[in-house]
Amino acid sequence: MARISRIPSYPDQPDRQGRTRIKIKGVSYSLGKHGSTESLKEYARIIAEHAGGEMPAPRIADPKSITVAELVALWGDSFACELTDEDRQVKATALMLVGVFGNTLAAEFTAKRLEALRDSIIKAGKKRDGAPICRGYANRIIRRVVRVFRWAEKENHVPRGTWDHLRSLEPLGGRDKRVSKSRPRQSVDWDTQIAPALPYMPAQVRSIVKVQLFAGMRPQDACRMRVKEIDRDGPHGCWVYRPEKHKNDWREGAELLKVLGPQSQAAIAPWIALADGDDAYLFPPLARKRAKHVTVDVYARAVRAACKLAKVKPWCPADLRHTAAQTARRLEGAQGVKALLGHDSIDTGKHYAKEIDLELAAKIAKQVG
Repeated sequence: MARISRIPSYPDQPDRQGRTRIKIKGVSYSLGKHGSTESLKEYARIIAEHAGGEMPAPRIADPKSITVAELVALWGDSFACELTDEDRQVKATALMLVGVFGNTLAAEFTAKRLEALRDSIIKAGKKRDGAPICRGYANRIIRRVVRVFRWAEKENHVPRGTWDHLRSLEPLGGRDKRVSKSRPRQSVDWDTQIAPALPYMPAQVRSIVKVQLFAGMRPQDACRMRVKEIDRDGPHGCWVYRPEKHKNDWREGAELLKVLGPQSQAAIAPWIALADGDDAYLFPPLARKRAKHVTVDVYARAVRAACKLAKVKPWCPADLRHTAAQTARRLEGAQGVKALLGHDSIDTGKHYAKEIDLELAAKIAKQVG
């Protein structure tokens, strides 16, 4: 007979959403509202199945009775692999949803309530300087909430049609005065913006800035570099970085290749030498003990702080990729942007031509006008 692990007792306290949860062999079970008859019956069922030597089956939620908080808990339990950065963002957004509508029945969460959630986020989401949050951020939050309900409908946790109904909420337009316009990506100047800020950054962040700029990486790809993902025997003396996890890894056969030239190699070589084995991440975390590497949020905060201390025009990590694309376009045109950034199509990088076209138009105007 299989060995039965320790039987967990019914928790004395609920979690932050008022739910009762227990764990058996690392598997989390949501019992429902703490202290309710339903949760006590569910606890008895799980313990009985566990005592019989079987792993208890998860509770099948009634679409008509499950609350938003319980729905979010079920969604959180559905992840069987390591969370991506986007998954973490969705998880943080789901907690905002629970904070406002946690006790609402998921089946009764309408587009009007989704709009009310957005309004509350806009009202509470003032930046530290008192400026309103940007339109793109507010719209992303709503898309992430809708994504949770898309999963819920697929799993029969909410009535059919819920997802389509929530998608009927129009995104915020450019004339909405409650939010600011999203800041467009901008090129960053090495001499006047990047170089003066580097001395005020931690060593890991300085290296991430350089490799992201020189290789045209996304911030998350630069932060998550591991020794085993770097081929140091690439063409023309370059190294090739093949991340296992990246933005498009959900697509079958999608592989991201980033070529690392001499300056990128110089930025990461010391960290490769210090790494504890091939599985190790190159850039150790700055503060958070749970983190395995420098996270994108910590990276962005370090850059903002360095810009402020250096008294230079502020920039963000995503601007470095835009800067790299501009450089590639000047050197090799649209094909160069496609190769450097790893795009599937030349059309994807067309928006990087705007600043180049502006410079060309200015030269023509100077001669003709």
